[in-house]
Amino acid sequence: MFKLMGEAFKGPSKATVYLACVWMIVFLVIAIVSATNMCEADSPKSVILWATTFLASVMVILTGKIWFMLELNKIALRKYLESSK
Repeated sequence: MFKLMGEAFKGPSKATVYLACVWMIVFLVIAIVSATNMCEADSPKSVILWATTFLASVMVILTGKIWFMLELNKIALRKYLESSK
């Protein structure tokens, strides 16, 4: 598994993988900030705003993780098909 992850960062779409990882880290920071601000909010409108921001950023992170797993599956399938020739 770790070998596949290393190959994802060396493969033909390495720039996209790096960019996706950076964006997942950015949205992780946004999720942490919005969760802490949600707990400290005074009005219901601001709680709803911070909760929506938190949920949206978590959905972006999960989408990035699903995309990365699909990239790993693509690499594994490519290696399997090349080895079965």
